[in-house]
Amino acid sequence: MDWLNEFKDLHRGGYVHQGKCLSCRHDKGTCPGGRYRNECQNYADNTPTREEYLKQYAALLKELFTAEGEPARGDLYGAAQSRRKFLKNWMEICEDDIRTAEDLVFPGGERNERDLRRLRWEL
Repeated sequence: MDWLNEFKDLHRGGYVHQGKCLSCRHDKGTCPGGRYRNECQNYADNTPTREEYLKQYAALLKELFTAEGEPARGDLYGAAQSRRKFLKNWMEICEDDIRTAEDLVFPGGERNERDLRRLRWEL
């Protein structure tokens, strides 16, 4: 009857595995944190780090610099501008780090230089 109680505990209360615990992600029945996974030793936070945020911003800039056509470029420019504000205001990444990430991606060209200056507010 022990297996029946374990089976009921897994399916009671509408709990859905979120994939944050490594044990829950690979094998749903071996998590040491119990039914609600509150005291799990293997908990891995899926929030990106500062470096991962900068890599995502660099990938967005690559898309912006290689995009053709005005609707796509306008959407990507708005996304890059809001991501830059997020990095600066909420993640508190300094302007120098953001500019180094931008300079690594920057391919050159007059159109791309204009977009980069608009992102930096250097008109």
